[in-house]
Amino acid sequence: MACIFVVSNERNQISKYKNTMIMKYSKLLLVACLGISLLMTACKKDDDVMLENDDVIVGLWDVHSVYADAYVSGFKIENIAVKSEGTLEFRSDFTGVADFTLEFMGELEEARGKFSWKREGFELIVSMGDDEIRYAVIDDQPDLQNLQYTEKEEDSDDEVELTFQLLRLK
Repeated sequence: MACIFVVSNERNQISKYKNTMIMKYSKLLLVACLGISLLMTACKKDDDVMLENDDVIVGLWDVHSVYADAYVSGFKIENIAVKSEGTLEFRSDFTGVADFTLEFMGELEEARGKFSWKREGFELIVSMGDDEIRYAVIDDQPDLQNLQYTEKEEDSDDEVELTFQLLRLK
């Protein structure tokens, strides 16, 4: 019987040692989790931080010139001058204001009002009301922007490719 008691006593000591170690590691793990959670929290909300938009297109631009290439019935008509007048303003908060007119083949088109914009690679996407226009950025310089837009007729293969040349005003 003494032998059983000694083995049983050793098992109890080993079991107590394991329990003590588990408790120590549990406490250590708990303290580490609390420490990490304290480090991960901030005094101010991240939503309040505004990312700085340093895109070169931010600013006021003169719609200096617009040229069109038309594809009609399989024929290409190049460098059709489009009379343009007005400005485009791209703001750093990804909004902007359009205030320009285009006269193309006797028709006057106006673009006036607020819009939102974003960049996706070499595309500039401008949303105004329900309309979204995707411009290919041809030249992306601090004082010169060339943007290209293709308008395709829904019921034919005819299309017009417009190239806008924008010059920085400020």
